Amino acid sequence: MTRFPSAKKLAWAVAIALVLLLPAIWNRYPLLYSDSGEYLLSALSRRPPRVRTIGYGLWMWATGGTLTLWAPIVAQALLLGALLVRTIVALGLALSSRQMLALCAALLVTGAPWMTSEAMPDVFAGAVLLATWLALAHWPRLGAATRALVAGTIFAGIATHVTMPAVFALLLLVVALAGGRSRLLAPPRAVTGAVAALVAFSVVALATFNWARTDHAALTRKPGVFVLGHLVESGLASRVLADRCAVEPFALCPFQAGLTRPIESFIWNDSSPFYKAYQTEDQLRDDTRRLALAVAIHEPLGLTSSVLAYGARQFVTVE
Repeated sequence: MTRFPSAKKLAWAVAIALVLLLPAIWNRYPLLYSDSGEYLLSALSRRPPRVRTIGYGLWMWATGGTLTLWAPIVAQALLLGALLVRTIVALGLALSSRQMLALCAALLVTGAPWMTSEAMPDVFAGAVLLATWLALAHWPRLGAATRALVAGTIFAGIATHVTMPAVFALLLLVVALAGGRSRLLAPPRAVTGAVAALVAFSVVALATFNWARTDHAALTRKPGVFVLGHLVESGLASRVLADRCAVEPFALCPFQAGLTRPIESFIWNDSSPFYKAYQTEDQLRDDTRRLALAVAIHEPLGLTSSVLAYGARQFVTVE
């Protein structure tokens, strides 16, 4: 069993973190996105944002982001650096200067430094993926510190974005199905079950926190917004509305012309049908639930294909 941390591993984790922070260092301030302000407000108030999960706001609050935005991005850089070092060790590679410098150079041609330098939760997709792999493939060989790092990353990371529970639940399902066909490559069922339970516990904790703060047990204050946005962006909403509006009224029925559009345009553009069709949160929640159910019934293959494609894009797309 290779123990973590040690002075050498900690030193390399810090070195990798510095590489990951180069865009912010070059900019002389953490990189900010339009959503960063809403996450900061949630950190200050410790209340869920309107359409996002509270997880990253709590990360900001816990790491000192209400004092300086450098704190959360340095913390996420150190987290990813530690996970990368532990992954290198798990792969059986030596922590030599040549190997680690090659890793640092490789990171510079990826989107990792840019994501890490942003006051945004995007970096947690990669962090949770590494932690999940370490848990599934190497749990018996991990020391107590690494187990805490891995479990904490999965628990906290799942809560940082509304898509994370679905994406990683799908990943674990694929692992379980693949394990049924190839026991040689499959992780122990107990470990897979424990990781799945940790993902579920994170979701329950997130919903419970929201219930305590808003009286609604949901992942976000407006859980239907992104679901509806993806149904519109994928064209599934348009197809179902074209078939069902004659017999089942939906709020978007009068706005079918040109409805399929990028999710950003649908949700954030003031002239979007979204703002014309929905006047209250209750109307949005109820209509989205009915539309999603109609899509599942009448477009099951299209919905499955869309979910799989979107989940894959979450792992490989860099904006």
